[in-house]
Amino acid sequence: MRDDGEFAQAVERLYAAFAHRPLPPDMTACEHCVDPADVALFARTPLRELTPDQLGTYLMNPGTWGDGTELPHLVPRLLEAYATGAMEHWLWPDAVTRRVGGQWLAWPAEERDAVEHFARVWWRLTLAMFPSVTPAWDLLTAVDVLWTAVGTSASPEVVAELTDAAEHAHLLRGSQVSR
Repeated sequence: MRDDGEFAQAVERLYAAFAHRPLPPDMTACEHCVDPADVALFARTPLRELTPDQLGTYLMNPGTWGDGTELPHLVPRLLEAYATGAMEHWLWPDAVTRRVGGQWLAWPAEERDAVEHFARVWWRLTLAMFPSVTPAWDLLTAVDVLWTAVGTSASPEVVAELTDAAEHAHLLRGSQVSR
């Protein structure tokens, strides 16, 4: 991801919004699925220092590592890692939004707003770069998974924003998008 002040601010807003969400001290995992030493190292590692391998291993073990209460603590690092391309060899971003969708409605507005703001900044940067760090289709799929999980569909404003952004990108390249 290019050096972008708006992106850095969106990342910091995520970390600030979720700062009150500690990692549960008793996070456990199935010992047959995940090495207990990996779980212990994960729990000791500061959030911003969790590696893509640590995050990927966590994501690859839904239902066998943690009980979901750890997710809000991890959301800022997971989203940052995906948006910067650090997770490119792991699951697609919808692996995160699928889990987030199960808890989304219970989160305070400040947390939901921080995630929505981050997603908008991530989307704009995705359209502004080619090739982008995150393929646009992967990011759209992740957002669609979140909308579906919380039982909503895209608002007309969001669709308009996406359409306008796509048209702007094509105009910059010298061609028009027909609607």
